[in-house]
Amino acid sequence: MQILRRAYQRSISLRVYVNGQLKVTAGRLMSDKQILEFLTEKQDWIETAQREHQQIRQQYKPKLFREGESFMYLGFDLPLTKVSRPTQKTAVKFKFSQNTLLCHFNEELLKVFDDNSQSAEYNKALRKCYEKAGRKWLEHRVDFWSQKMQLFSRRLSYRSQKTRWGSCSSQGDISLNWRLVAAPLPVLDYVVIHELSHLQHRDHSASFWRLVSQYDSNYKYHRKWLRQHMWEFDFLAKDSELF
Repeated sequence: MQILRRAYQRSISLRVYVNGQLKVTAGRLMSDKQILEFLTEKQDWIETAQREHQQIRQQYKPKLFREGESFMYLGFDLPLTKVSRPTQKTAVKFKFSQNTLLCHFNEELLKVFDDNSQSAEYNKALRKCYEKAGRKWLEHRVDFWSQKMQLFSRRLSYRSQKTRWGSCSSQGDISLNWRLVAAPLPVLDYVVIHELSHLQHRDHSASFWRLVSQYDSNYKYHRKWLRQHMWEFDFLAKDSELF
């Protein structure tokens, strides 16, 4: 458990992370006894949250990069196919090929790593592959919808945020999360349409949502899908929030 004290905080707040960690934030003058009493009062809530989070961790287990393991790409579960490449200059390299995710690996280069380092190499290579594909797909869809909506951003950039899928600045710069390449294409399109719509309507007014619905009549479903499947994208995080 982590306890963080802040000078001007008057109340005690508590957060239970999905990985099981507890974080308590309290004022500097609050005693340990007050914090302990607060935690005792919240015990039932803490246990409920921990059970829910344990179920999430069981559902989204770490990728072990075994033959046949599935990886989501554009909403489809692609099986992993591993191919030994003794002459390959990198330890691990991924690429999408038809209905599979190919993993080319050099066994000799991998031998210099321990188990944890090997896992890190696989994750690094996987993120590189997905980021390249994500940038390509998002650029393509932004171009498509910009032409259709006649709304054009000043600049397009890419990020890898935990829960934020896109943003549009007051200057007309759009930023998109390349992890969206794991989502179904209609969901990815919804985020693109959402951010392009902000070029015309800066807020989330009724006019904004009318514009979004003009190009995505199922936008409410796509928003809900992102909320319900947010942990599907954890396998692309540099540092997992689940484990």
